[in-house]
Amino acid sequence: MINKEKNIFQTSAENKSSLKNEVEVALDKKPKSEKKIRFLIKTIIIFIVFLFILITAGIYLGGWQGQLAQALSRVIPFPAAYVNGQAVYIHDYIDDLNALERYYLRQGTVFEKADLGQQVLDSLNEKKVLEQLALNENIQVTGDELKAQRDYLLTAEENDENPVDLIKELYNWTPDQYVEKVLYPLMLAQKLEENYYQNSSLSEDLKNELAGYLAEVKSDPLVFEEIASLVNDDSTGSTGGDLGWFTVGNTVPEFELQLLNMSVGEISEVVETRYGLHIIKLKDKITDEDGTINFNAAHIFKARTENFADYLDEQIKKAKVISLIKI
Repeated sequence: MINKEKNIFQTSAENKSSLKNEVEVALDKKPKSEKKIRFLIKTIIIFIVFLFILITAGIYLGGWQGQLAQALSRVIPFPAAYVNGQAVYIHDYIDDLNALERYYLRQGTVFEKADLGQQVLDSLNEKKVLEQLALNENIQVTGDELKAQRDYLLTAEENDENPVDLIKELYNWTPDQYVEKVLYPLMLAQKLEENYYQNSSLSEDLKNELAGYLAEVKSDPLVFEEIASLVNDDSTGSTGGDLGWFTVGNTVPEFELQLLNMSVGEISEVVETRYGLHIIKLKDKITDEDGTINFNAAHIFKARTENFADYLDEQIKKAKVISLIKI
C-alpha cells in the first residue's frame, strides 16, 4: 500500500517535472520567435531607409528622372526648389520635363537636356511667384472657371481634331493636367494683370499732357493727325495715329466700350486702358449682315511708363529661389 502510494506520488512528481520542462521550453522558444520577428522588421526598415537614401541621393545628386524616381516623388513630396520659402515639387518638375521633351521630339526640335530642365524649373518657379502674388491680392481662379475650360476641351474640335487627343499626343497629359499646368497659370496671370491696371494710377504729368492735346484737338480737329504723328508711343505715329479697320474683340474692353458709344467723326475724351492714355477718333463704323461691328479709328496715344510685364519680371527677379536638384 505504501509502495503504491509512493509510486503515485513519484508519478505525480515526474508529471510536474515534465510539465515544467515543457513550459520552460515553450518560454524559451517564444523569445527566440520574437527575436526573429524583430530582426526581420529591423531588416525591412533598414532596407527601406537605405533605398530611400539611395533614391534621394540619386534624385538630388545624380539627376535621376526615371519611372522609379517619378513614382516615389508622387508618394514623398520631394522639393525641387523653394520660392520665397514655398516648395516647388520634383514630381511636377519631372512631369513637365517629360512632357516638354515629348513635345520637342515630336516637332523634331533639337534641344539640350540641361537647357530644357532649366526652362522647366524656371517656369515652375514663375508659376509659384504668380500664386504668391495672387494670394497677396486675394485673387483666385475658381473651380467653376477651371471646369469651364476643361468642358470646352472635351467638346471643342479644331480642324476636325479633338483638342484632348492632340494634348495626349503632344504632352501625354489628361485634360485636367493641361488645365492645371497650362491654362491655370495663364488665367491667374490675366486676373493679376487686370487687377494691376485697375489699381495702378498714371502719373499726373501724363494725364496733364493728354489733357493739353485734347484741348488742342477740340479747338481744331484738323490737328489730330499732326499731334498723333509727333507724340504717339506706338507704331501708329508714322500714320497719324491711324489704327485701320478692326472688329469688336480685337482690342481691350475699355477701348471698345468707348468706340461703341461714339458717333462717326467724333473725338473722345481721354480714355485710360491697360496700355496707357488715348484720345480716340472714330473715322467710320460698319455693321456686317451677321451683326459684327467694324471700326475704323485713330488715336493719340501715350504709353504707361510702367506695365504689368515689367512688374511681373521684377517680382520674379526679387523672389528668393533655392534650387535643390541637379539639372
